[in-house]
Amino acid sequence: MKIKTHLFFLSILFIILNVYLPNTIAQDYTLRTLRGHLDSVRSVSFSPDGQTLASGSDDGMVRLWDVNTGETLRTLRGHLDSVRSVSFSPDGQTLASGSWDRTVRLWDVNTGETLQTLGKDEGRVNSVSFSPDGQTLATGRHFSFPYGSFDPPTTVRLWDVNTGKTLWILKGHVDNPNPALRRRSVYFSPRSVSFSPDGQTLAIVSADTTRTKIFPPIGVTGTFTYRTDYTVRLLNVNAGGTLKILTRHKYSVRSVSFSPDGQTLATGRDDGMVRLWDVNTGETLQTLGGHAGRVNSVSFSPDGQTLATGRDDGTLLLWDLTPSTISNTADVNQDGIVNIIDLTLVASNFGETNVDAADVNGDGVVNIVDLTLVAGAFAGNAAAPEQ
Repeated sequence: MKIKTHLFFLSILFIILNVYLPNTIAQDYTLRTLRGHLDSVRSVSFSPDGQTLASGSDDGMVRLWDVNTGETLRTLRGHLDSVRSVSFSPDGQTLASGSWDRTVRLWDVNTGETLQTLGKDEGRVNSVSFSPDGQTLATGRHFSFPYGSFDPPTTVRLWDVNTGKTLWILKGHVDNPNPALRRRSVYFSPRSVSFSPDGQTLAIVSADTTRTKIFPPIGVTGTFTYRTDYTVRLLNVNAGGTLKILTRHKYSVRSVSFSPDGQTLATGRDDGMVRLWDVNTGETLQTLGGHAGRVNSVSFSPDGQTLATGRDDGTLLLWDLTPSTISNTADVNQDGIVNIIDLTLVASNFGETNVDAADVNGDGVVNIVDLTLVAGAFAGNAAAPEQ
């Protein structure tokens, strides 16, 4: 407690010494809130020109939005269950949607008509993503298994858009093909997939569930324990091997999206946080907060300056990612201004891990760097002239 108190007063001293620092921390980086869906928004996708935003929802609808006005341009109807994912083709003329009705639909963006239904993907479709050349579509299947069973045929699948034929399948994995002999089995359930801009890498968000038999494996019965880790994998599309595992998350990860330059990866989580990752190093670049509920989907605009997110309350948020606003995570309690309360929250969590809001620089631990960042932002606010 004494250490935290000393650090707090050192931070106050830092503010006094730097009270004339220019204000470089923006106060609000939410650009717009879009409303219209009747249930949770599960997916968002920008058109290639950045003027249209597509969204899929638990209400079974796909909506096309005007980014500048926030108005609905068109509502696409046809799915019989929750629309879990949407993705624009590179030319912006076709929209792919994946649903828990087990189908993948390709839509004409201009007319709203269904061009093609790829068929049942062996189960609920949780994610879709066009390749940069528009010739291939990646899909991820959500697994659900009946009571007493733990052998779901989970897959990531690549489709030929023109023929509707399967090009490649990555199946869920187990450590022993014989259920009677398994003591420990690991399965992955792909929740979200995203092609890199060069088409060589596929990012996959999955829930990796480990089943361990805690009694001797006699027959197929027994008592089991289950643990789920949430993983972001980078997969080589041509070779099929894993290039990198960014991290195993404590919180459930729902969505993943590459930035237009392929250098940054965004992930949305159940705890309302969005993380931005350096693709090359696997390090966290930034953590964005402010969601009241879980973040079901993330999507970069074509210029990389805006991030769209979909929420459980049926709304979509547009975030400003320009350099002057991306550092706004110093506003720890997200009340719109960096003040003494934010400084107190960081000081009170000093040394803690897995406290994303107080971990301002996203390095995994609340430390002196986070205190310095918040103190600097506070100093800038104190020096800024009144408008």
